[in-house]
Amino acid sequence: MREITSKVIETRTGHYARQFFVNGEKIFIKGGGYGPDLLQRRSAEKYSIEFNYMKDVGMNAVRLEGKMENE
Repeated sequence: MREITSKVIETRTGHYARQFFVNGEKIFIKGGGYGPDLLQRRSAEKYSIEFNYMKDVGMNAVRLEGKMENE
């Protein structure tokens, strides 16, 4: 990855959206937010399983909320 750019475009419905490009290629960002359960102890293995679920459904962006217990 060398360059990430974006531009604001007007959609067919008259709304505005941001379009992203990586190395000049248009990409579609599909993502969500992740917040760990603060009342449970988690292992690195459990985090790995949950993040693999995200990859399996095609997410390419994740916003982390809170502090992860494991680096």
